[in-house]
Amino acid sequence: GQGAASQQMMIEWTLSDEALPERPVALYYAEHSSGPWQSLGGWQPNTGQYAWEIGPHVPPQVYVRLDARDAAGNVARVETERPIIIDLSRPTARFLNVESVR
Repeated sequence: GQGAASQQMMIEWTLSDEALPERPVALYYAEHSSGPWQSLGGWQPNTGQYAWEIGPHVPPQVYVRLDARDAAGNVARVETERPIIIDLSRPTARFLNVESVR
């Protein structure tokens, strides 16, 4: 993100089913595709997006997983195939020389 959202990652999805419960989506992240997976807040409403506040404990690369369930309890799972790079460093600069232009 940028500005006020500079420490956030926006996770977006599309989920459709004729029989969804009130909170059908659960999000997770892991440093390795094999886990261990950390929850991003439990089951969420199907809003199509989640603004994840990246804290200092988050590793420099993560995999993201989304679990979606229907009213009958069936669960579908998708995961990112490659890690997402987390770079919270802020660039710096300094002047080396200043010259007047005539």
